[in-house]
Parts: sequence; structure tokens; C-alpha cells
Amino acid sequence: MEIVLEIAPQKATHLKKRLAVLEQYFRDGSLLLSARDGEKPAQFILHSKDSFPWLAFFKKLRVFWWASSHQAIPYAFRLQKRVPEELLAELDLLSEPELLDALAALRANKYFPPLPKSPF
Repeated sequence: MEIVLEIAPQKATHLKKRLAVLEQYFRDGSLLLSARDGEKPAQFILHSKDSFPWLAFFKKLRVFWWASSHQAIPYAFRLQKRVPEELLAELDLLSEPELLDALAALRANKYFPPLPKSPF
């Protein structure tokens, strides 16, 4: 099972709605995605200024954390230690910018592995 997300039409998706899986998240905020809709290109990159459905991603990610199904979780978000349930409940209530800040804080506190440098 994979975390398949609906990516909004934008320049990186050739102005088409895409279904994709997050493959890699990089230090500069760019994302490498693999399409799951049969369209080309099969892989595409979103930069930090592009639109990514972080709230939808987090809701699905949380289910995989709870189920301890690590194979479907992108490496950048595989837990290195368990996040307290109370904190997870609070994360559900955050706006997208607040959620991104909270995920960065969790990464800084070694809940996630360090992000690789972007090759792009």
C-alpha cells in the first residue's frame, strides 16, 4: 500500500491534476514524486514554492505511523522514535504552515532521519 496523493494542477505537473507518491523530500524543501496515474512524466519535482497537499499527506502518514507500516512511508518521514499520541492529536488541528513548522521541529528533535541535499 502507498500514500497516493492528488497533486493540484501547476507548472510542475504540466497544468494537470496528478496522482502521485512522495519518493523523497530534500533539505531545500523540494520533493521528488512518482506518478501513479499513467501520465507522463512518470516522475516530477515540486519546489518549496509549489503546491503540495501537506494536510492530506499528514492524515495518511499518521495512519501508517499508527499501523507501523513503514514500507509505505517515505524515508524522510519514517519515525526514529514514537511521537506521543497527545502531540499527534494536536498536530491534527494545525494549519498547513503550522504543521510544516511542527514537522521541522520533530525532525530537529530526531524523530525523523536527516534530509538529504537536493541534487536538483
